[in-house]
Amino acid sequence: MDQSTFDQLVADVKARTDLVAVVRRHVELRESGNHYVGRSLKNPDTTPSLVVWPDTQRWRDYSGGGSGGGDVFAFVQYARGVPFMLALRELAAEAGVPVPGTSNADLERLRERQRLEELLTAAARYYHQQLRDPMRWDLERERGYTEATIDKCCLGFGAGDLWGYLGELGATDDERLSTGLFVPLGAGRHAEFFANRLVFPYWRGGRVVYLIGRRTSASTDAEWDAAKYRKLPVRSEKHPYISALITNDYFFGEDDANTDGVLLITEGIADAIAAQQAGYKCLSPVTTTFRAQDHEKLVRLTAMAKRVVIVNDSEDSGAGERGALETARVLHAAGRDVRIATIPRPEGVAKIDVNDVVRAQGADGLRAVVDAAKALPFFLVERIPEGIDRRELVDALRPVVEAMRRQSPIEQSELKAVIGARFSIAKRELSQQLALLERDLRSERLRDTIDKPVANKPGIVVNDRQRSELIEESSAVLTAANTARIDEAKGVVPAGLPLLFVRGGRVVGLLRDKAGEAPRLNDLNATGCAGSWSATATGSGGAPPKMASRTTPRRRRSMCPRTCSHSRRGRSRHSTPSCPRRSSRAMARWSPRRVTMRASRSGCTSTRRWGSCTCPSRRPQPTSPAREACSSSTSCSTSRSSIPATART
Repeated sequence: MDQSTFDQLVADVKARTDLVAVVRRHVELRESGNHYVGRSLKNPDTTPSLVVWPDTQRWRDYSGGGSGGGDVFAFVQYARGVPFMLALRELAAEAGVPVPGTSNADLERLRERQRLEELLTAAARYYHQQLRDPMRWDLERERGYTEATIDKCCLGFGAGDLWGYLGELGATDDERLSTGLFVPLGAGRHAEFFANRLVFPYWRGGRVVYLIGRRTSASTDAEWDAAKYRKLPVRSEKHPYISALITNDYFFGEDDANTDGVLLITEGIADAIAAQQAGYKCLSPVTTTFRAQDHEKLVRLTAMAKRVVIVNDSEDSGAGERGALETARVLHAAGRDVRIATIPRPEGVAKIDVNDVVRAQGADGLRAVVDAAKALPFFLVERIPEGIDRRELVDALRPVVEAMRRQSPIEQSELKAVIGARFSIAKRELSQQLALLERDLRSERLRDTIDKPVANKPGIVVNDRQRSELIEESSAVLTAANTARIDEAKGVVPAGLPLLFVRGGRVVGLLRDKAGEAPRLNDLNATGCAGSWSATATGSGGAPPKMASRTTPRRRRSMCPRTCSHSRRGRSRHSTPSCPRRSSRAMARWSPRRVTMRASRSGCTSTRRWGSCTCPSRRPQPTSPAREACSSSTSCSTSRSSIPATART
């Protein structure tokens, strides 16, 4: 990768990453004027020392003398202690920016995508310049948008002369066609896709990634131009000239999803802009509802939100409510605190949306709607008619019971009270019926999972999911997480000394035999582990040192009766050598003084103290002093047999 490509990669990742969102993963921030403050991660501070400026995307930690600070890459290095390249890879993966490798294909894709976004951003700014005052007045009157909102979102109008403007910027014919903003008509003629339409750009990281156009009074009556909204087309058999990097999987307001407060989800982009004007962070799909392939992305983007409130259109057809329920079930199953808000619809009005509320009642009107939002289980209960037949009520409560699974015991108790009061059901009977429904639903989930084996594999279910799916998913996550770390480890592992860690319940060594070679994994058995331990601990291949054994005898309770002078209290020598409870072990335990044993048959005396013999030819033995007397030797006239039996062990 050359220097210019690397600089483009860094700039692209930085433009697509919100520093405030990254810092909030590690530090609790609070707003203070035009910046955010929080506690230092490195130094103890009584007042917040970490300052983040969202306008400049810079930060500084003043607790250490103000030496720590910089951009988003510097903060990841500061917070996690990782090198720059690893921070770049992680942020690039989160921002959806592919990091080019050594192949020319990756480099070309990176340059092409950056060029497309530059052209789309230039087109959006040109459309905004073509939005004349009469059109602005119409937006203020019909939509309630302020001048600040129009300029912030860069709303524009397709005047029909974009082709020449992009040509002046140096774009070739193929580059202009690859954006999808034009339709070739043949003979070198081109038609503008958003001609005479109000254009809404989709921003992400300071660049435009997608656009849609809304029909206006200036639009033609042709069949191809009759749709209310026209989305930027993508590559297909009908449009092979469009770049494959132009996709429609973007959401409006993706940068707003990095909030730790309330996040609104609306049905369309016009409602989302009105919600943003009212002071809410908002997310909206390209179409009126989220597609099934967009659910995974929706769950990922809403991970930081404290609460998600869905505010779809209120209409006679009920399409908005059905879409809200579908989205709420996806987020509720993912563990999000999701609520559904219902816009009060005046009598005789067929449809009302967020834009209507903000235009008529302002931010206070929308705030009242959001505050009245209901959690999914409570919303489902309210949609059941109060006079429903008891037999139909059981089936109507099935989705409620399904939604109760992820609620806390307190919320479940409150919901049961609401159901009992609404349908006049005793608490005991209601609990029994809900338990039966939960059992039936669990059986259905288990049966559906077992009946659908994955790739001819047996249907083994773990927590309502196929075990094979869990294993494959976990393996993919671990592989992706460790790829960068393995790359960083190349050339760093010392030669000959393994780095030990646990892998699959076994100790594994990351070993490099020779300097310059790539590290390899080496499973270690018990012997290998011990050898690695000893080499690490002693610096040699020897075995680990053994602990010295105890040679001093321990004191225990005396075996002599209390009447004996060698009892626990007296701790003196026996008054008589013929004590019935006398033993050499007892004397060794309880006689800290010198013990003198006199042989009755001969005059030889052997004085021993804690295993030390005074006989000149006798080596000290680590035994008790009276375990045995002097054995027969040439230098000792007293043999073992001459010692009384009561003195021998």
